[in-house]
Amino acid sequence: VLNPLRSLIFRVLSRRMFYGWVILAATSFAMIGTGPGQSHLIGLYFESISAEMTFSFAADWMGDNRQIAIAIAYGSATFLAAFLLPQIGKLIDRYGPAIVLSVVIAGLSVTALVFSLVRDWLAVAIGFGFLRFLGQGSLMLASVNMVSQWFDRRRGFALGIMSLGFPLSMAIHPPLCQWLMDLVGWRSSWIWLGVSTVVLFLPAVLLLAHSKPEVLGLRPDGVAQKATGEQQAEVWGLNRAEALRSPTFYIITAG
Repeated sequence: VLNPLRSLIFRVLSRRMFYGWVILAATSFAMIGTGPGQSHLIGLYFESISAEMTFSFAADWMGDNRQIAIAIAYGSATFLAAFLLPQIGKLIDRYGPAIVLSVVIAGLSVTALVFSLVRDWLAVAIGFGFLRFLGQGSLMLASVNMVSQWFDRRRGFALGIMSLGFPLSMAIHPPLCQWLMDLVGWRSSWIWLGVSTVVLFLPAVLLLAHSKPEVLGLRPDGVAQKATGEQQAEVWGLNRAEALRSPTFYIITAG
């Protein structure tokens, strides 16, 4: 059922515009969905989490300073999540950003639901790790990759538009989550985050996202296909192994 529907949506929308703009809209919307893994949202929960958590795992070396314990859990989780991102890059290379993006959104939703159940420091740290890895890291990486596949000459402009989803998340998620915490408590607010993530963002990706324009008979930026036998321009860039050896890659990842 899904593939015929995706094909129908593509045929209808591509008659009116270059389909890359639809991809850009879908990924910009997906960027809003990174909120559950971002600092501007998770930071709202530090006080509530530290007030309820048991810290037996960290008690011997952390004492009673709960805020520091939460901060260490968050910092450590962020650090480890960043080093796992190259593995997501491998999956994107193998399966394409559209499939990876769908799985990541589903995983982020499940993580948010499970995070509502955490009880001790170790569970909090693991939960932070999955939230950061899936939301802040993997979802953004897959979105950037997909937009880069669809745009070449206008790639910088397209990525700039896509990045607007992040400040929109900063504007929407903190007041919304604070309202939910006041209304139903911090644990139930994570349930709402998990449900809304899968309900709002997964359908958009499943129905609209395609990894590359070439699989649909298109080219980046919507330029016309070159005639058979015409010399194709050589594409320059780094492969995955070369990128991992470049200091620039780690500077961008840390940012």
